[in-house]
Parts: sequence; structure tokens; C-alpha cells
Amino acid sequence: MPEKTNNKKMQILLLTVLLAAAFLRFYGLDWGTDHLTGKFHAFHPDETTIIDNSRWVDTDLRKIVAPYGNAPMYILWGVANTVGSLIGIDPFDLTINTTARFTYRLARALSALLGLLTVWLCYKIGDHLAGPWVGLLSAFFLAFSPGHIQQSHYYTVEVPFTFWVTLSIYLMQEMPSASRRTYIACGLAGGLAAGTRLAGLWLILPFVIAQVWNGKSITDRLNYLATIKVGYFLLAVLVVASVCEPFLLIDPAHYFKTDTVLQIYSSIKVATGESIHVWTLSDFSTLPYLFHLTDLLPYAVGLPLELAAGIGIALLAWYRRKSGFLILSWCVFYFLVIGRLHSKPVRYIVPMIPALAIFGSWACWQSIIWLRRHWGPYYLPALLVICPTLAYGVGMMRIYREEDSRIAAARWIQHNVPSGANVLTERGGYPTSWMAPPDRYNGRLDDATYYIRAAGGILFRDQIAHLHRKIEGTDWIIIIEENRMRQFVTVPEKFPIPYTIYRKLASGELGYDLVTSFKVSPGVFGWTRSEDGAETTQTAFDHPRVMIYQRREDANPEDLLNLWSHRLDKDPSLPDRHILEGFEAYATEDWASALAAFTRAAEVQTDHILSRVLQRMTYLRMRRNTEAKKVWEELRNMGYSGLISSAVGLSHAGYNSEAAEFLIQFTTEVTDDHVSLVDAYQKLSKLLIRLERWNENVRAIQELVNLDAARHQAWNLLAVAYQKNGQIQEAISAVDKALLLNPAREAYQITKMNLATTLFNRGDSKEALDLYQQVLGGGSEMLNLHYNIGVAYHSLGNYDKAIHHFRTSTKRFPNEAKSHRALGFTYIAVNKNLEAARALTRALELDPDDTPIKEQLGTLSERDN
Repeated sequence: MPEKTNNKKMQILLLTVLLAAAFLRFYGLDWGTDHLTGKFHAFHPDETTIIDNSRWVDTDLRKIVAPYGNAPMYILWGVANTVGSLIGIDPFDLTINTTARFTYRLARALSALLGLLTVWLCYKIGDHLAGPWVGLLSAFFLAFSPGHIQQSHYYTVEVPFTFWVTLSIYLMQEMPSASRRTYIACGLAGGLAAGTRLAGLWLILPFVIAQVWNGKSITDRLNYLATIKVGYFLLAVLVVASVCEPFLLIDPAHYFKTDTVLQIYSSIKVATGESIHVWTLSDFSTLPYLFHLTDLLPYAVGLPLELAAGIGIALLAWYRRKSGFLILSWCVFYFLVIGRLHSKPVRYIVPMIPALAIFGSWACWQSIIWLRRHWGPYYLPALLVICPTLAYGVGMMRIYREEDSRIAAARWIQHNVPSGANVLTERGGYPTSWMAPPDRYNGRLDDATYYIRAAGGILFRDQIAHLHRKIEGTDWIIIIEENRMRQFVTVPEKFPIPYTIYRKLASGELGYDLVTSFKVSPGVFGWTRSEDGAETTQTAFDHPRVMIYQRREDANPEDLLNLWSHRLDKDPSLPDRHILEGFEAYATEDWASALAAFTRAAEVQTDHILSRVLQRMTYLRMRRNTEAKKVWEELRNMGYSGLISSAVGLSHAGYNSEAAEFLIQFTTEVTDDHVSLVDAYQKLSKLLIRLERWNENVRAIQELVNLDAARHQAWNLLAVAYQKNGQIQEAISAVDKALLLNPAREAYQITKMNLATTLFNRGDSKEALDLYQQVLGGGSEMLNLHYNIGVAYHSLGNYDKAIHHFRTSTKRFPNEAKSHRALGFTYIAVNKNLEAARALTRALELDPDDTPIKEQLGTLSERDN
């Protein structure tokens, strides 16, 4: 009888924990929605990557561009289309606000469901390890884990991956005596884990341990591995993983492409620090492994549970339980791999949280058992873990209960920043540009990634000039702290200019005051959890800090920047001073003095790429080709991004020919970095246009197109290059390709219209008219289009159609004098003098200095008299 009561009690407690876990995960799934307007904002870029790419599952898997496996996309595609068909919507038409809100909520509900199931799996594994109370505590700790709660509100890979890993380990508990079905199910779960993240393949370690645990000898252990059930497991893993990652086997070249940072190989470069991006800058100030223990885990589970988990792992060495070793083997191996990476977002540790919850619960239960025999309040140590975990978990609800800080900031801007103000906003992973709509404000976008590209390749004075252009006349600055500021202030040595910029902005030295900021922090009742110095992705996605600065009335930041720039030019501890001296000598062909100055610059800062590039450039002028070649080989090891930016630095100094020569050398010898080659060819094209080297420019853009035929921007550049080179038919074919790839891009229609104008100026009026009509048929209503069509018809003597298009132009662009002028003169050609006088009078109002119009109006007046 007591056993039944205890079982019922346990069931009630477990149900309570699961209900709490469900509430904590399903509440607030529509975060990002402005509840006053219903407008939904997709604030999480990784979430958007998965949801956007899910649309291609049933059309073309090659269109999926994501650094993850396809399993989450398959699941979302299946569920979303099933539900969508029932309610009559296309769930992936995300241009419709209500559809986007529905699909994101549905996707997040899937993540919340998998998170909830992981809580239940924690109970089952904990029960298997040390009994139902350990299972219950395990479920409780995961249910209230703030990191797991937060990630369950995103449809990203972490929570699904964690579920499949935890399910796989749960199914391994009874191996090798488990049934064939269990092995197959475990293989399916393991395959889905690998099909979500390739790290799922590491499940082979606990699987092998599960097979050989009971072996008495090496032979016994090998025999346990050489069974048909193991074969079923491996086959299931292989089949499912292959379906989720098909190109890994059938087209490795496609799988390992590096066209964008969203592809797997490019993302590996980012994670390892080989490729530097804004969102990984703060990782330079962290230590491998230690940062996870001192910062990430305390945020994700709380320091008390982290310490308890450490005690639980120590207990495993004493009790040597198989279930514990299966969990620990996975957790340790995973930590050893991700802990050494340069990139350290909090999401990387989410797959470890169930293991920590289980080991922490075991430690708490063991403390209760031991202290019950020796101390009255035996439950106190456990409460020291349970109570903070409860507070951390419940505190996360404040994030989803209160209005999003970005939406609150946007509303404040609408009410407090005057219409027409000059506003500088940010792009990037957490942009603020949408808060200052272009129909209300004169918006300017920052380009903080410029400073990464510029480092070592562009003079400090030019980097400051870049900011000068951005803030000149700017009244307001709107930033998200986690987007740029938090990143750059951690790397003063690597990026001194943006570091100083953000420091000056924060202190008011730049001439702007912080007017207000918006931030929602987790907390409960009167307690708020501090997030000062938190890893940026802990707060950036769903509760960042928005900061709004206003220029002081007496401030002159432009002059402050000029003074700063002049001061840096004269600083002997920086390479700029010596480079400027070298430029002076180079301009007078004093090669020896130039080389000496550039060498001093390289000695002042040994990793300064521009200094070394200038050394090479001078060696070439001195015909010291051996030294120039040696410098080039050294430069290739200094990072391709810096090499390309150094060409920009040369161009800023007026050395366009030298910059073009350098990029030609770069594109000739560098073949192993797709992204860098694309960047190099784009910059080379700009230089060749400045130098009016049209044939070479065509060849450069052709190479760019060959690198990526799906890049519509490249086809448009090729069209412009052909046009400059006089190859009009080739240009038309190229711009048609650009429009085929992106029909909505008005810039490409402008290119096509310009080609039509070129044909018209050559005397090919009919062909020009045909091109103009194609642009018009594309739905474009751009300035000059109807005017140009009217001019073409006029040249062919078709005055009625010319009048129609001139009139259309005057209606759509009533302040364009030339349209009224052309309309007036065309009316004269068909003897409609009254209409002509009206049109020409309007044209003269818009352009009072147009003498021919005055004369023509005088002539018309004489005729009337």
C-alpha cells in the first residue's frame, strides 16, 4: 500500500514539473510581435535561416543555404504544410505578416514541444541512474533551466539537437540486452541528431560504451560490437543522416562550398576563429573551456546547479554506474570539442544541460540521503540548488511578458524624434534601421564590418574619415549594444579605431548624449538578474539593450574627428606617420627613402598588412623582384581580407594602378577562398572602371560570374562592364540574366533602361523602344522611363504615342520640367497650340531659365494674336 501511494505521489509531482516546464516553454512564443499593431518582427537571424530555407524542401534542396543539417527543415516543412493545408494558407509566404507570425509561432511550438519531451527524458534517465527522486529532480532542474527555457523559444537547432541526443542516450540504457527495435529506434534518433548537427555522430562514443560495458575481456567486448543489432543501429544512423545531409555523400563539393558564411565550411572557419566577424569579436577576450565554466554555464543553469553537477560527476567515479558514464562520455567529449573553439555562444552548451541537470540532481539526492543520518535540516543543501534554479527559470518569463525593448524603442522614436531628422542606424544581426523608416527619416546605415575589413589595410585617418561621412549632420544615433558596441569595446588592440569610437560615444566625448535606453531583464518580484558583461547572444536575440543618442546643440563631432585624425597622423608609435612619409618619397620616385619609411611602419606594427604591401610595391619599382616575391609569400599568410583591404588603402592614397595590379596578382594566385575572390573581383572592377580599363574590367566581372552564376549582382555588374566596353548586345543578355534571378531589383531595370538609351543615342530607335517597353512591362515606374519612351516614339514620328507617354510622365513626376517641355513641343508638331502653350508654361515655371521655351511661347502668342 505505501508503495502505491508513493507511486501516485511521484506521478503527481512529475506531472506538476512537466506542466511547469510546458508553461515556461510555450508561454510567449509570439515574442517579436508588436501587440498594439500586430506587426511581427523576426528578430533571430539563425531562426530566420532555418524557417526561410524550409520552403525549399519539396523543390530544390540545393537552394538550402544553412550551416546545419536539414532535419529541422524537414520537420517544419512537414508540420507547417500539413497545418497550413487545413487552414488554407501557404505557411512559407512570409511576406504576409499574419502568415509569418503563424509560421514562426508554429516552429517555436515544435521547439517548445521537443524541449518539454527532453524534460521527460531527463526524468527517465535520472530514474534509471539512481531512482525516481533523482529522475524527478533531473526533470525539475531542466524544466527551470533558464538557458533551456530561452532556447526553447527559438526554432534553431539547439533544442531539437539536444532532444535527439538525449533520446539516443536514453535508448542506450538497456543495451546490449535491448531489443532490435530499440537499436533501430536509437539509430533513427542518432541519425536525426547528426542530421541536425554533425556533432550527433559523436554519439558513437556512448553507444560503444553501452555495448562493451559488461564485457570481461577484449574478445567479449569485440563480440558485443559485432552483432546484427549493432548493424541495424549503424544502418539506421547512416540512412537517416544521409537523407538529412544528402550532399555530404553525393556532392561533397556542393556541401563544402564557401560562397557565404551560412555554409557549413564557412561556419567552421568562423567557429574556429579563422574567419573574423563582428559577432565573434568579444570571443578574443575569453579563454577556452574556462569561459564556459565561469560565464556560460552559470547563465544557462545557475552557479548552484553547476557546482552540484560537478559533485555529481565526482560521485560517478565512486559509484561507477553505467547510465552515468553514458551521459558523461557524451558530455565530456562534446565539451572538449566545443570548449576549444574561438566562438563561444551560449547556445553551444545547451546540449550539455540535460547531463548537468541529471548529475546535479544525483548530487542533491545523495546529500539528502547522507545528511538525513547526520543532520536535522538535511534538505537545506538541496534547497540551495533548487530555490535559485526555480528563481532563474521563473525569472525568464519577464522577458516574454513585457514589451520587447526594440518595439518599445521604435515607438519612442516615432513619438520623440522629429520627422525629417538625420538618423544613423545599424545593420547586422540585430539591426535598428527598421526603427527609423525611410518615409519619415533621413536614414544612414553604419558599416561596422568595414572596420574589420580595414584593419591593417587602411590608414587610421581613412577609417576615421569613414565615420566622419556617416555622422556628418547626423542628429540621432540608434544602436543595439550587443550588435556592435559590446563587441568592439572588448578588442582595443585589434581594432583601436572602432573601440575608441564607441568609447567616445558612450562617454559623450563624441558630442552625443544618451537620451534613453530600453532593456528588459529576467527577474521575479523585486529581484532582477544582472546581465552586465553577459555573452552577447544571451541577450541579443530576445531582450537586447537599445540605446538612443542625440547630438548636443553645441557639439561639433566632425571637428573632433578631424583633430583626432591629425593627432594619429603624427603619432610615431603608429604606422600611419611613417606610411605618409613613405608616400611623399614614393611620389618623387625616391624609392630608397620610401622603402625605409614603409619598413619603419612595418616594424612599429608587425602585423600591419598595408606596410608590407607598400614594401612589396616599392621593391617592384626598384626591380628587386626577389624581395617583392618574398614579401608576397609572407603576405599570403596574413589573411586574405586584410590583403584585399590594403588594395582599398592604396586606392585611398591615390595609387589606383598599383591597387589594381595587386588585386590582379591576388586573383591570379589565390584560388582556395571563394568569398575572398568574390570580394577581390568586385573591388578590382571598381578600380578598373576608375582607370577606364574597360576590356580588363569585362574579364574581371566574367570571372566573378564564373565563381557564382547565381549571384544576380554580378550579372548586373557584367552588364555595366559590357556597356562601358561598347558591347551592348552582351550587356543586354547579362542584365536579362540579372533580372531573371531577381526580377524585383529596380537597379537592374535602370541598367536596362540605360542600355536602351545607349541604343537610342546610336540611332537604333526601334531596338531602344523595344528595350524601354520591356522595362515598362516589368512593372517599373522609374523616373525618365515614360519620358524616354516618348522621345523614342517622337523620333519615329509617332506623335500620338509620344504625347501619351509624355503626359504619363508629367502625371507621375509633375515636377520634371523636361517632360512638360517635350510634351509642349510634341503638341506643336501636331498643331495643338493651346495644349502646347499650357505644357510649355508649366515647364517654364519649373525651369525659368529655359530660353528656347520662352522663345517658343512668344511665337505661340504671336500666332494667337
